[in-house]
Amino acid sequence: MGTPTSPRWLKARVVRDDRLEPQDGPVMSRFEIQVSGPLPLALTAAIGIRFGPVDLIKDQERTALHGWIADQAALRALLCLIWDVGCSVLSVVVRPAVAS
Repeated sequence: MGTPTSPRWLKARVVRDDRLEPQDGPVMSRFEIQVSGPLPLALTAAIGIRFGPVDLIKDQERTALHGWIADQAALRALLCLIWDVGCSVLSVVVRPAVAS
């Protein structure tokens, strides 16, 4: 008997696209998430690793995240990261990419 392999869903997965603009390949959507207060540094690092480049705009009361997301599952994973550190999400806007 061969050695058992772990189920596919157990393997680590990174949900990101290193390109700033969607071109060939998967259809990406632009997102904007407004969060109350600042984001922890560890969270911003984790978001960059898992989802690729994300622009952060900070002020006294909120932080805005702007970037590209692959699908609803990736958006949900991003929101879960934010919720897991205790941040409050104020708004989420997703704009599907326009085919050129």
